[in-house]
Amino acid sequence: MIPLLISGRKIVILMGITLCGAFISLGCEKNTANTEPKMTKSVSKTVALTFDDGPDSIYTSMILDVLLQKDVKATFFTLGFKILKYPDVVKRAHNEGHLIANHSYDHFYLPRTPFNRVIKNIDHAERIIDSVCGYSSKLFRPPWGAVEKAEIDSLNSHGYYVVLWDIDIHKNNSNKNNNQIYDVNSVVSAIVDNISPDKIVLLHDSNFGNKDDRMVIVEALPIIIDKLKNMGYTFVTVDKLIKNYHN
Repeated sequence: MIPLLISGRKIVILMGITLCGAFISLGCEKNTANTEPKMTKSVSKTVALTFDDGPDSIYTSMILDVLLQKDVKATFFTLGFKILKYPDVVKRAHNEGHLIANHSYDHFYLPRTPFNRVIKNIDHAERIIDSVCGYSSKLFRPPWGAVEKAEIDSLNSHGYYVVLWDIDIHKNNSNKNNNQIYDVNSVVSAIVDNISPDKIVLLHDSNFGNKDDRMVIVEALPIIIDKLKNMGYTFVTVDKLIKNYHN
């Protein structure tokens, strides 16, 4: 069989040479320029901006103004008790196409908490989201990102998807000046310098639990968006980046 295959290949090559010679004899010249279009692999450059600890009566609305102006959709991981205080802010976010997700009812610490209390707390927040927005995304981000593997498995069994993040400006000490106040330029660089496709960015729209100046986030946000757009990125809600997510 092997000699036959080789023989067949020789025949094909000889036929190709014969046909090529025929075309040349008819006046067709070989084009030395490569006119065939190059096939480049398309890379999806998407990023998800997420905001924790809201809604807030001041900063969330200012962030929504920026997102509306820039035509960008984001994800808000909200606290149940704050939704009850500022339902109109959450309704606005929902009506403008942003995704409202669960950050627990009261920012409690999950590890070493009995799971019946964990799920009760999260379910309570989810029902509040549903009552205001008319849907339940079942996306949950644990406060401080503190969650154990067993808890993730148990939450999955209850239909929740645990969402953490890839880029956190808090992890870069250069983002704070000597007075422990965030600087716009360092916040921008912490995100832009570390971005890559399909990354989830952690930001905050409320002062819950810390003294950070959220106005810096408001001021940095349009710069971040413009720079990432110039780099070819598009913005999506976080559910678009989760494999096998079905709501």
